[in-house]
Amino acid sequence: MYEVKVELPKDWVLASEAVVGTISAEYRFGKPVRGEVEVVASRYVGVW
Repeated sequence: MYEVKVELPKDWVLASEAVVGTISAEYRFGKPVRGEVEVVASRYVGVW
């Protein structure tokens, strides 16, 4: 089993801004997990 962490400086960005952050993963016993990640962002167009 492993844990994935996503760290972002804020919970939202403007549509014109880049999404910048850190993604890390490690096994429960502390060893790093090697692999790839795909991040998909979508725009919220509903009512606030």
